[in-house]
Amino acid sequence: MYRTLTSNTCPCNSGYIDVGVPLCARCQDYITGCNTCVSTSICTQCFNGFYILAGTCQCTTGFLVTGVCTTIYGCISATNLAGTVYCLSCNASIYYTLQSSNHTCVCMSGYYVDIYGNCIGKCGDKILAYGEECDDGNTVSDDGCSSTCKV
Repeated sequence: MYRTLTSNTCPCNSGYIDVGVPLCARCQDYITGCNTCVSTSICTQCFNGFYILAGTCQCTTGFLVTGVCTTIYGCISATNLAGTVYCLSCNASIYYTLQSSNHTCVCMSGYYVDIYGNCIGKCGDKILAYGEECDDGNTVSDDGCSSTCKV
């Protein structure tokens, strides 16, 4: 039951929390990356690779996606197999698409990743991207498209 008899009571062992049933639950089942907790929403010690921020565990590197720390920008669903993170789906609303050959997210056609990991449209690439009213492949105004790819 993950409990230890102490002074006529049976509190949960370290790393477990009482959720109102005889069997104590693991902290990490309620708070990703949590090793020790005081409730199902407040962690007091995180596993390696995480740090505590306001009672939750945050990834030391990368960002948390479905319980896995990943550095795959645009990833919204991931899995961890034998220590390797694989993205399962990407955020199309910010112009990412899944590259199934290596389970990473890449910018959709007509978009390019900037230094912050954002997919942005590029004027003059002949691909009409969101926010561009036209894109004829050059940056010369007065030919039907302006030099900023807007009519």
